[in-house]
Amino acid sequence: MSLLIVDESKCKQDGFCVRDCPTAIIRIKDKESYPEMVPGGEQFCLTCGHCVAVCPHGAMSHTKVPFEDCSPIQKELGIDEAQVVQFLRSRRSIRSFKDQPIEKEKIQRLIEVARYAPTAIIRIKDKESYPEMVPGGEQFCLTCGHCVAVCPHGAMSHKTVPFEDCSPIQKELGIDEAQVVQFLRSRRSIRSFKDQPIEKEKIQRLIEVARYAPTASNTQLVEWLVFNDKDTIKGFAKMAAEWARALLEKDPQAAKMPYIPGIVAAWDAGYDAVLRGAPALVVASSPKEDLNGTVNLTLALSYLELAAPGMGLGTCWAGLLKGALLTWPPLQKAIGLPENHTHFYPMMLGYPKAKYFRLPQRKSPKITWK
Repeated sequence: MSLLIVDESKCKQDGFCVRDCPTAIIRIKDKESYPEMVPGGEQFCLTCGHCVAVCPHGAMSHTKVPFEDCSPIQKELGIDEAQVVQFLRSRRSIRSFKDQPIEKEKIQRLIEVARYAPTAIIRIKDKESYPEMVPGGEQFCLTCGHCVAVCPHGAMSHKTVPFEDCSPIQKELGIDEAQVVQFLRSRRSIRSFKDQPIEKEKIQRLIEVARYAPTASNTQLVEWLVFNDKDTIKGFAKMAAEWARALLEKDPQAAKMPYIPGIVAAWDAGYDAVLRGAPALVVASSPKEDLNGTVNLTLALSYLELAAPGMGLGTCWAGLLKGALLTWPPLQKAIGLPENHTHFYPMMLGYPKAKYFRLPQRKSPKITWK
């Protein structure tokens, strides 16, 4: 039984679902036909809901991601680039809480979708004194800027995080819960890009936003490699296909691994299933001594992908390239990660071909209350 349900009275047979399927398992056989799943396609379906979300006519449904469970994207809840940037930049690690229980329902909604100094090195000795750093506190300061950000009077500055470099939070750029939920739910992995280069300045702006992602102990050790030459990126995809081919030749069991045979077959057929013809590639990395390096760069890339749509861009985590980069020397040499950077992950970047109209539902969260 096919997983797809097509309302033929609404379908315009324009192929948005075909082009946007991550695993290329949807087809339209001819001009008289409607979208259908290729034979055996069910086993490769990710149940991601792209086919439902991308249809502008509301003609597509899926047995596991039904149309009626995919909320429409509401234009009035959209937020612009400035709002996205402030939303991401205004995140703070909270270490001082009110003695007030949190409603269970509020925690559920969140899952669905000294004083303020983290190291307690600021004190006020008495009523006549002003804030000062405790003796020896300098060596424990994280230069996080909490002390500057939390002062409602604009009275605090920091040598490394000066007051004048800390932009004020603008009330008019604030977003409410409904906007936050739609913003986060509307994130999609983009695998179909326009043949259009990305302006260097725009990539720079994205990375400037990503640097505000939290890092353990505020170490800020994440570095970036950016590739925006299409031929170079295609060369990386070719090397990944060679890695997959070598893997299959060395170990027949690799044929049972997800995606590996498909990478080779697609490349031989003239299709790049690794980097999808993306016009740009960014690689975030962190040195070996960064004990939380993988977490830190993952947060940075998450900030980058959340900021991208506000600039008209789309992203996709390049997991297949990451797999090849772990063990394939030709690719390692070509990418050229900084020395001793053992934590890394690549991400595709480009202008999306498709526009999405609905928000696919996900599995209900599994929560254990204790």
